[in-house]
Amino acid sequence: MATKRVSIKATDEARKLAAKATEIQDACNPLAVTNFLLTVLRHFLDGREHGQEYSGSDFALQNPVSIAVLNKLNHLADTEQSKTECFTACMDLADGRDVEWEVNIGP
Repeated sequence: MATKRVSIKATDEARKLAAKATEIQDACNPLAVTNFLLTVLRHFLDGREHGQEYSGSDFALQNPVSIAVLNKLNHLADTEQSKTECFTACMDLADGRDVEWEVNIGP
């Protein structure tokens, strides 16, 4: 599987999702975090409809906002975390700056 750097556009909705992804790091309710993950996945799954250059399941799972939420779920499950640079990307998006992010692109 090849990787590609893509631009995540800091649209109004992406900015709000990224800001909330950083805020939920203090959350302790896994159901609420999971519900928020579903909201994020829906947004990036239909990314082109929301001002992003990309869309699809790979993009929905591998964008920095989804990874930040998944990291929180990993923490709640007491499993090893990785990709902590997603939080820097989320803070940049929340502040209105587009970010470059590497995603795996299917065959």
